[in-house]
Amino acid sequence: MDSSFNPTIRINLSTTEQQQISISIKDYGIGIKPEHQSRLFEPFFTTKSPGKGVGLGLFTSYQIITEFHQGTLRYED
Repeated sequence: MDSSFNPTIRINLSTTEQQQISISIKDYGIGIKPEHQSRLFEPFFTTKSPGKGVGLGLFTSYQIITEFHQGTLRYED
C-alpha cells in the first residue's frame, strides 16, 4: 500500500425541502467493481473471504431505512 495514502470519510447531514433528513457518506477509496454494484443490498452478498463477513450489513441497513422509515438508501459511484 502507498505510504502516502490517507483514508478519508466525509459525512454530511442536511434537511430537504420535504422536511426529511439527508445523510451523505463519501469516501475516497478504490470504489466498488461495476459487477458488484447492483448486488450491494442483497442479503448474504459479500466479497470478503469466508469468515470475514456474512453480507448482511448493507442489507439490514437498507431494510431499516426503507421499510421502517420510508427512506431511501442508494449507492453512487
